[in-house]
Amino acid sequence: MPLEKGNKLPSRAEVPAALKWQIEKIYANDDLWEKEFAGVKEIGAQIAGFQGRLAESAQTFYQITVLQDSLREKIYRVYAYASMRKDEDNTNAHYQILTDRAQALFVEVSSAASYLTPELLGIPEETLARFFAEEPRLELYRHFIMELVRRKAHTLSVSEERLIAMSGEVTSAPDDIYSMITNADLKFPSIKDADGNEVELSEGRYIQFMENRDRRVRRDAFETLYGTYNKQRNTLATCLMSSVKKDIFLSRARHYPTSRAFYLDDNNIPEAVYDQLIEVVHEHNPLVHRYMRLRKEALGFGDLHMYDIYTPIVKGVDIKVPFEEAKKTVAAGM
Repeated sequence: MPLEKGNKLPSRAEVPAALKWQIEKIYANDDLWEKEFAGVKEIGAQIAGFQGRLAESAQTFYQITVLQDSLREKIYRVYAYASMRKDEDNTNAHYQILTDRAQALFVEVSSAASYLTPELLGIPEETLARFFAEEPRLELYRHFIMELVRRKAHTLSVSEERLIAMSGEVTSAPDDIYSMITNADLKFPSIKDADGNEVELSEGRYIQFMENRDRRVRRDAFETLYGTYNKQRNTLATCLMSSVKKDIFLSRARHYPTSRAFYLDDNNIPEAVYDQLIEVVHEHNPLVHRYMRLRKEALGFGDLHMYDIYTPIVKGVDIKVPFEEAKKTVAAGM
C-alpha cells in the first residue's frame, strides 16, 4: 500500500479489491474447503488400502500413482487456502484453526502414503520397465518415479518413513512460531515521514522508507524496524537454533552428510554447484565494492550505511509505476 498520512495501517477491508489476491478462485467459501478437506481424507484412506499391492500389475501401479498425484494436488490446495486466509490476518483464530487442521491433515495423509516410496523401490528394475511398457499413461510420471529411484539410498523402511511423516507438525514448529511472532505479535512504532507526519511502520512500508531521499527518514525506519526485532532477539535466535537442529535431524535420519546436501538433493543439485556460486560471488565482490564507493560519492556522504543502499542516486528522477501497469509489464515479460 502507498504511504498515507495517519498513525495507522489500513485494515484489510480498507484495501481496494484490485490490490488483494482473489483467494476465492481456490474455494469460493469455507464450506467448499471443508468438502475438499473430507475428500482428501478419503483419498488418503484409499491409498492406505493399497499397501502391499504396488507391484501387483502395471494397472494397479498406475492407479496408485494417479491417486497419489491427486492427493498431492488437493492437500496442497487445502493447505494453501487455509494458510493464505490466515496470512490476511494472522490474529484471526478461525483461520489459525483451519491452518492447523490442514497441517494435521497433511501429516495424516503423508503417514498413510509413507509406504509408497519404500514399496516402489522394492520393485525390481525389470518389473518397473515392464510396467512402463504395458501402461503408456505411466510415461507422464516417469520423471517423478525416476527421481524417487535416484534417492533410493536416502529412503528408509516403511515404518521409519511413517515416523518421519508423523513428525511433520513437530518439525514445522520453528517456522510456525517465527511466523506468529513476526506476522501477528510484533508491532512496529510510528516514525515521521519527510513532511513530519506520523506514519506507522510495517514490513510492507519499510522498502518505501528505504527509497526515501531524506536520510533521516531512512535511518529512523531502519533503526525502528531492526530495533523492534532486536527486542525479540533471544526468542528469534531460539527459533533459528531449533530450525537448525530440525535440519540436522532430518539430514542424519536420511543418511546425508550435511543438511545442505539434504536440501539440495531434493532438486538434484550437487553441492559443488552451490560452492561454485559462492566462489563466483566472492570473485566479483570488488565490482560491488566499486559500486558502493560510487554510490557514496554520488550521495555526498562521508560514510555509507545499510539504509543508504536503496535510495535513488540520480537527482530529479522519481519514477512511480502504477500497479496495473506493473502487472502488464511483468506479464509481457513472461
